[in-house]
Amino acid sequence: MPTLADYLRRFRYGGVPGAPASIGVPPDRRAELEAELVPVLALLDEPDRQASSIVARAERRAIERQADAEVEAAQVLAEAERRAERVRAAASATRQARTDRECDALLATARDEASRIEVQAAEKVPSLARRVVEQLLGGEALGPRPPMTEERPT
Repeated sequence: MPTLADYLRRFRYGGVPGAPASIGVPPDRRAELEAELVPVLALLDEPDRQASSIVARAERRAIERQADAEVEAAQVLAEAERRAERVRAAASATRQARTDRECDALLATARDEASRIEVQAAEKVPSLARRVVEQLLGGEALGPRPPMTEERPT
């Protein structure tokens, strides 16, 4: 480790005006810098190794966490797909029930209409039968004919 005197020697004049002397030969700056900096930089080796170790651990943790996140995402997706299937089934059952109710209502309306038509037909059969018989017998043998009114089902 350089001493205070070594640092102060840096600021020494390389020579004084006048005749050259041996004292004025500049020192080897590169050797001085190396001698000064090598011990300081050597002190940084251990923190550098520690930093590298910390970065490596952090990278391993990141990879592990990403793998865990991928597994969790797959589980969430699978659960969402199961829920979606249940929701689709419930929606389908609801639609089917509504369709069944509509079909039942249409069927009831059709039955009512059929009953009404049967009643109307039953009311018209005697008069139609009388007309057929009159036409077959060729005259007014059964009495006056009732007026024919055409009713259309509504």
